Amino acid sequence: MRGFISLAFLIHMCLAQDPAVFQFRSGEFRVSESVLNAVVVIENVGNTSESGTLSVNVADGTAVSGEDYAPTAGLRVLFSAGDASKEVTIPITDDDVIESDETIQLSLRLLGPSRPSATIGSVGSATILIIDNDVPPSASNGGGNITLNTEAKIDIVCRPDYIEVTLKFADYPGIVVNDSVLHLEDMNCVAGYKDDEMVKFTFGLEECKTMQEDDGKRIYYNNMVYLKAGLPPNDTKIIRDHYEVIPFKCGYDKKTVLSKVSYNPQSTIILSNAEGIGNFTYFMDMYEDGSNSVAVTKFPKEVGLGQKMYFGFRVESGDNELVVFPDLCKATASSSYDSTPEHLIIEKACSRDNTLEYDYGAKAEHFFNVAAFRFKENYDDVFIHCKLTVCRKADDQSRCAKGCQPSKRRRRSSTEEEEFSADLYVGPMKLKRPENEEAETKHYTESETDSNMVMLVAVLVGVLGTVAIGLIVAVVVISRRRASVKKGAALIVAEEI
Repeated sequence: MRGFISLAFLIHMCLAQDPAVFQFRSGEFRVSESVLNAVVVIENVGNTSESGTLSVNVADGTAVSGEDYAPTAGLRVLFSAGDASKEVTIPITDDDVIESDETIQLSLRLLGPSRPSATIGSVGSATILIIDNDVPPSASNGGGNITLNTEAKIDIVCRPDYIEVTLKFADYPGIVVNDSVLHLEDMNCVAGYKDDEMVKFTFGLEECKTMQEDDGKRIYYNNMVYLKAGLPPNDTKIIRDHYEVIPFKCGYDKKTVLSKVSYNPQSTIILSNAEGIGNFTYFMDMYEDGSNSVAVTKFPKEVGLGQKMYFGFRVESGDNELVVFPDLCKATASSSYDSTPEHLIIEKACSRDNTLEYDYGAKAEHFFNVAAFRFKENYDDVFIHCKLTVCRKADDQSRCAKGCQPSKRRRRSSTEEEEFSADLYVGPMKLKRPENEEAETKHYTESETDSNMVMLVAVLVGVLGTVAIGLIVAVVVISRRRASVKKGAALIVAEEI
């Protein structure tokens, strides 16, 4: 029995594959109450050739089901083979109650298949943070005190990374709800939300031609609402149509970094009022070829093993004196910066990959290329991450000015430098399948099957051989004992005679 158990275990170990690993993309998902839906992303950061069924448990944190969000029960997510991520939507209630930000708790449970084919990863639970949008115009929010035209009938919410402006139709009789006449300073910035009672604009501090003021103590972001209103007259000889321009601004107490905003994994806005820095945006892209002119926009991107992959990162701002420094560029098998396995490509502007082509310089835009590879652990995906930091071009003591210094031990980054840094990534990249993939797959599958069969047969032969030898030995021993017994009996009989 023990032999058969050991044999089954050995066969299982020979044939087992890496499991699927399901987890939330982040431990926290932030959503404004006005957005109405919280989108939660679940990823398979393990073997994507495995399928799986998950249960998403949604529970009250400080938010209350039925009041702050729609009751959600029996939520299931099905991952088919090849699926890298899935989205789950939780409806949010936009109420009129002035309250603190609230939370919803999420957790994952694996319904199938059982281990070892699938498991829950390290981010098996997450929180949805619902940011309240019901703030009086004169209140302060998120460190930003609101200043606006005292005669304007307008509601404003100032957040660390965006502004929300609401106009109620009751305050503007006859308002024309048309994007051509109802917009911000930038005519392309129109109301993102409209219903029978109001319109609402939501935009970033660096968007919609928002202007900045600095009085030494605070930094202000200024914009204007343009609208057309007026009730239709009952006399054709008169008109009441008129245009209005409503200025408003949000003021923030000065500090080094106001906020970091990532609208996607390939860009991050740093909102800062640090002297000589200001606001700026990091970007990272993958390019189709060495001209670095056509960015890859669709992922996953197929690449051939050993094929050159072209990447670039840059910093953009209104100040051409800012340059960017690569603290670390590396590859991982998932979108998580801290995931493993990892492979270093650039560290402190120094090469860490023997195929890397990269010339460092104190500049705002950098390009590099590296030969495509895969991880030995049979992961299908490769993500390229870069952690970036900015410097003033004129600062000859900065890390940007010193560049790669492999022989010197670097000092630890200051808190301010860490605040200015951001992690970006592109991907995933997948290995391009050869044209004769079916034949190759069949060949290797058959080879693997043959190998497994040979191993199985060898094990069985070994077990049976051992049993056979044992039986032969037992027969020989028993035969000798019987012979000995017979000889003893004959002697005894002879003595009796």
